[in-house]
Amino acid sequence: MKLIKKTIKNLLGILGLNIYVSNKKDLKNFIKKLFVHDLGYNLIRVGTNGDGGYLVPNILNKISYCFSPGVGGVVHFENDLQKRGIKCFLADSSVKDPSNKIHKYDFIKKNVNVFNDLNNITIESWMNQKLKENKEKVEKINNLMLQMDIEGNEIPILLDIKEHIIKKFKIMIIEFHDFESIGNNFSIKIYKQVFEKILKNFDIAHIHPNNCCGYKRIFKYKIPKVMEITFLRKDISKFKKKLKNKLPHTLDFKCVNHKKDISLPNYFYK
Repeated sequence: MKLIKKTIKNLLGILGLNIYVSNKKDLKNFIKKLFVHDLGYNLIRVGTNGDGGYLVPNILNKISYCFSPGVGGVVHFENDLQKRGIKCFLADSSVKDPSNKIHKYDFIKKNVNVFNDLNNITIESWMNQKLKENKEKVEKINNLMLQMDIEGNEIPILLDIKEHIIKKFKIMIIEFHDFESIGNNFSIKIYKQVFEKILKNFDIAHIHPNNCCGYKRIFKYKIPKVMEITFLRKDISKFKKKLKNKLPHTLDFKCVNHKKDISLPNYFYK
């Protein structure tokens, strides 16, 4: 009977009927990897008080350039960075150049992808191209920021990116979509690979659930469907301690005003 029930659950999961089949122990161990820590810096908000604003460690004076794939129609974050003297490189094939009389961006109408063609570019190719245009020695630079919101394509990009490239970023802000899929046996293996790769060189400085899409309850866990995660490179961290205060941070705001907010469950930081 147990075998029959397990088989039915797996089949329903494959058919996309929201039956999650992850092993409870695997899910628990994965969530432990997502622990948010105090890394020795105050967090500041960059961008607007809503969608397009993110919390980052207060080390922007150590950042020269930001690569921002997935512009969409919101550039509050990039506006704020450029006011602080950080040049931003933007990429998105689905929108027009957001530059105007007030704000001028280095924009390419391409999607960041795992290959290069007329409409797509890899992060490595994009970085090499733009840094050389700015007369930077690519092999020596390591003071970059990545802000990536590419609507679910972040997983293949992160699997593809080489370690020597990812280590050039001091801060990464990545929006993970369909995060509730960690409740599936196949997906959690992929997410585990992605986070093991990132956490080899980075710590998690902050997590903010985007309230756009709600959450999914899997076993005892309440998993937000969209997670905005801020990473800080390990060699930048002053220390690594448990958070003194509960989340949300006082600088966190709802992404969608008319929807109910989602608080990050405390097993991500307590």
